[in-house]
Amino acid sequence: MSNALKCPSPSCTFLFDPSQVPPGAVVTCPRCGMRFTLGPAAPPTQTAPPPPQPGYGATQTLPGGYPPPGALPPGFAPTGTYAPPPGYPPQQTAPPADLAFADAPPAAPAAPPPIGPDGKPAPRPRPASRPLPNAVSSGNTLLLVVVGVALMAGVGLMVYFKINPIRSGGGGASAGELRERNLVFDPPPAPWAQDDETRLALGSPFFLVFKRESPEAYMAFGSRDFESRMPRPSELREGLMKPLGVLFEEVETTPIESGKWFGQPATAFEFRGRSKNGGPTQVGECHAVAVKGMGYWSVCWTGEGDSKTAFAEFDDTRNRFKLLALRDKWAPKEGATRPFGGHKYSYQVLDGESIWAEPAGPKADEVDPAGNLFLQAKEKRKGRDFPLEAELLALVLDPSGDDPLAQGVKYVQERRKGEVEKTPGVKVVYTERAGPPEGDPANPIDATAKVARFEEKVQGARGQTRLRVVSALRVGDKVVVVTAWCAWDDRRLFEDRLTQIAGSLREGP
Repeated sequence: MSNALKCPSPSCTFLFDPSQVPPGAVVTCPRCGMRFTLGPAAPPTQTAPPPPQPGYGATQTLPGGYPPPGALPPGFAPTGTYAPPPGYPPQQTAPPADLAFADAPPAAPAAPPPIGPDGKPAPRPRPASRPLPNAVSSGNTLLLVVVGVALMAGVGLMVYFKINPIRSGGGGASAGELRERNLVFDPPPAPWAQDDETRLALGSPFFLVFKRESPEAYMAFGSRDFESRMPRPSELREGLMKPLGVLFEEVETTPIESGKWFGQPATAFEFRGRSKNGGPTQVGECHAVAVKGMGYWSVCWTGEGDSKTAFAEFDDTRNRFKLLALRDKWAPKEGATRPFGGHKYSYQVLDGESIWAEPAGPKADEVDPAGNLFLQAKEKRKGRDFPLEAELLALVLDPSGDDPLAQGVKYVQERRKGEVEKTPGVKVVYTERAGPPEGDPANPIDATAKVARFEEKVQGARGQTRLRVVSALRVGDKVVVVTAWCAWDDRRLFEDRLTQIAGSLREGP
């Protein structure tokens, strides 16, 4: 309003509407509490202001033209309470919350909080939450996470199919290189198609499975890089038996004489087994070969009545794998030969593959009172919770007879019988083993002592049967006997190693 009148107090900014104030009214400012009188309006010819009005102060006068004192207009109460004139904005007309007039009535007490059904004060409603400016809501966060995971999965698939080009094709796909497997492969034609469900069931190292319908048949292929060494025969065979155990029950195997793959001698056999899913009996053939530090596996099978046609297709598909020249310069990096000497006696045994070590406990004389050196070999195999183990004990005996080996064999066998046959109904039976050792060949070391090998079968105690190896040598005025053993089922891994280290027994520091 252009003709508004400001409160006379220098520190107050409240504005009055002169049209709402009767002439001569005593007014109390609702903002600062100052009381003053509005004078009558001056006539048009008046040049001097009227005398000061009561309550305004001798030094403060109002311009003329205001009516004389009289009744207050609506909205001004003589008791000091204030009601804002119509049309005034609340911020101009309403007194501050802490403004109190001397003659104003006391404020009404606050209403008590509502009571809930349980007799306790009901909780106040919480105001609706608002996201902060520039904040990211939980919904947006989830969206960002989903998008990020999808992008990472997409990149991973691109890399995978870049490395494995044939994985994206089915029957009749074009040939592709598998450089990390040192292979090139021309997939079989239709009706053969890739079967990812069976591949996932078989697991590593199988990377490719083909399936054919009517009649149903399967071909699975795997590979593994052993990096610094050649795969051992036991590892090749284990890689074939594992998938058979996944798919079949009551598996029977028959060796394939002169089996080959990639032009190399292969671990090969035919098999027959009953499907675990209740299907018909299946027959098939398995091949495994080691080439330049790589292990390759092929497991193929079909229904018992469809083998004649399917086996020819199995052979054809294996021949579609060709080796690249990427590993032509590969050479093994086997561990160095490590000697172990006797304690206070001058003899040695040689570890050709650095797999043996003296454990923290037990000590040799705790295993046997005549013990002088105790060693353990452990090898962790993928898919097994515990490593495979073998043990070796060197004994120092007084000479008895002219044949150190016969003395050593007798001592070891009687000692073992005395330990085991304390249990009623348990008996140890020894069967001498002839012919070459089974399983993995050890690094060759010239034998300097005769070696005897036995199957140590414990009747009446399952799981106690062992492979036992014994050697002996006259050293000075003593006979040193070396005996080494492992679980019978682990002989394919350890038999040649036990034979090698026992046969390396020699006199020396």
